[in-house]
Amino acid sequence: MTTNPTSSTGELPAKRTRSEPESGGKHRQTPVPTINDTNKDYQVEDGDITLISSDNFHFRIHSYHLMAASSVFRDMIRAGTPPHDRKEVAFTDTKTETGRVIKLFLDICYAKTLRCPKKDDLEDGLGDLVTLLNKYNCKLAWNCLELSLDTWMRQEMVHNDDVFRLAVKADDKELAALAVELSNGDVWQMTIPDQYKYALLRASRCGNNLVDPESTDWKEVSKEFKKIMAAFREPKK
Repeated sequence: MTTNPTSSTGELPAKRTRSEPESGGKHRQTPVPTINDTNKDYQVEDGDITLISSDNFHFRIHSYHLMAASSVFRDMIRAGTPPHDRKEVAFTDTKTETGRVIKLFLDICYAKTLRCPKKDDLEDGLGDLVTLLNKYNCKLAWNCLELSLDTWMRQEMVHNDDVFRLAVKADDKELAALAVELSNGDVWQMTIPDQYKYALLRASRCGNNLVDPESTDWKEVSKEFKKIMAAFREPKK
């Protein structure tokens, strides 16, 4: 990710280029930003900062939304150019900093209602979003996403194991425990970090009916899981 002074963007196709003068009178070709359904809602006229995704989608927004959502962005903006100058944040990760992921992030920042994604988009789209939120320390944005995931899971709009996987990626033991409680054991069918795996194995002893496994009390398993994960987080003496 890089930051630079920026100018206003036009609504032109991404594959077209424009010439910009260089020293010595030469011109270089630079890609014209893409404006379509991905970013058309984020072309704020009085925006003071432009986010540029790795696939060249430009999002002109208010910097205070970024500063409220992320301590990393807040420190970066405060240390950057004066507030009256138009600024750019150029992202470079071609997987987790694309226009689609930046849009999801801004939808949360601007308090828009998130639509429940399809199965394939849950891991790819939201998984990439969680990586972005972790990278830039966007705790408030994660709390908003967590609330949506909680609702979708309780309404059986998403699978519990998918939510568990996202919770592990975000290192959110509370959401992971809820996924365990509602899962009926489905979360075992995945690769997870050792701490989460150990906590699940130990917690499964609590409330587990060896005679009738289907009657396992997963709420008790969930409680024990949270206790074990909390013990992992306690500072070493």
